[in-house]
Amino acid sequence: MNIGDASALSGVSAKMIRYYEQIGLIPQAARTASGYRNYADADIHMLRFIARSRDLGFPISEITGLLDLWRNTDRRSADVKALAQARVQDLRHKITHLADMADTLETLHMCPYGLKSLDLLKRQGYRVEDHHLTTRAEVDAFKEQHDVQTTPQTFIGDQRIGGYDDLRRHFGKTVRDKSATTYRPVIALFAMAAAMALATSWAAFGQLTTVAAAEWFVAFAMCLLALQKLKDVESFATMFLNYDLLAQRWVRYGYVYPFAEGLAGVLMVAGALMWLSIPVALFIGTIGAVSVYKAVYIDKREIKCACVGGDSNVPLGFVSLTENLMMIAMAIWMLIKVTMLGH
Repeated sequence: MNIGDASALSGVSAKMIRYYEQIGLIPQAARTASGYRNYADADIHMLRFIARSRDLGFPISEITGLLDLWRNTDRRSADVKALAQARVQDLRHKITHLADMADTLETLHMCPYGLKSLDLLKRQGYRVEDHHLTTRAEVDAFKEQHDVQTTPQTFIGDQRIGGYDDLRRHFGKTVRDKSATTYRPVIALFAMAAAMALATSWAAFGQLTTVAAAEWFVAFAMCLLALQKLKDVESFATMFLNYDLLAQRWVRYGYVYPFAEGLAGVLMVAGALMWLSIPVALFIGTIGAVSVYKAVYIDKREIKCACVGGDSNVPLGFVSLTENLMMIAMAIWMLIKVTMLGH
C-alpha cells in the first residue's frame, strides 16, 4: 500500500512517516517499480505502536528501545517492565511538579479576598509585607500553625486580625450580613429602570419629564423584574408558592408568571398589542397585590419576596405591594389611553 493508505490506517501523518524513516526509527519502505513507497501490514503495526507510544508520552529515544524490544522475539518481559516503570516514575514526577505549579498560581494573588485585604490596608495607610504561600504544603502548614481554616490572614504587628471581614471590623467598617433581608436589589432595579426611562424620553422627545417616561419606567421595571425571575425560574416558582394565592392552587402559574410579566413589559415599551398586554398586566398585578396584602397585612407573615428572583433576600412587604399596584395602575392607564385614542 502507498504512504497515503499507510497514514490512514496507522493514524500517523505522511510527513511523520517520512521523518521516522529519515531518523531511522523505522526501516526504509520498500519501493515499487515506479519508485513509490510500498508498505506492508507489518509496517502499519509498527506505526500504530509508535503512535500509541507517543500518546503515552514516550520520547523518540525511548520508543527506539521499545521497538527493539518489540522486534526482538527473545525479549525478556523484565526489560519491558523496567522501561515502562521508569516512564511511570517520570510521569509521576511531572504530575507532582504540575500540581505544585497549579498551587503556586492559585495562591499567587489569585484570591479575591487577599487582593481586597491588600487594597484596604494600603488605603488605611499601612505598608504591607505580602508573604506568598506558594505551594499547597505551605498553605496547609500555615493553617495548622495558626489554627485557621482559611487564607489569606492579616497580621498587624504581632496581632493576627483574621480574614477580610475581620479586617473590616478591625477598622470599624460594616460587614454585610449575607443572610439579612434588604431592599437594595429592588431599589437598584427601580433606579436603573428610571434612568433608562428618562434616557429614552430624552432621546425621543428631547425632554426628561414626559408622560411617556413614566410609562416606560413601569414597563422597563417589569422587564427587569422578569429578567431576574427568568435567571432561575425553578427557584422563583418555589419561593413564589410561599405567598401567591393562585400559585398555591395552580403550581404551574409560578412558572408562567415571569414570562407573562416580561411579555407585558415588552409590549408596553413598544406600545403594541395593548389588547394583550393590558389584561395580562392587570391580571398578574391584581393577583399579586391581593396575595402580598393578605400575607403581610392580614396573616402578618415575615417571609422573603420572590419579586427579584428566588435567591433574593428582599422582604415581602410594602415594596412588593407597590410593584403590583404599579402594574395595575399601568394597565388601567393604558386602557384609558387606548379608549381615549379610540374616540
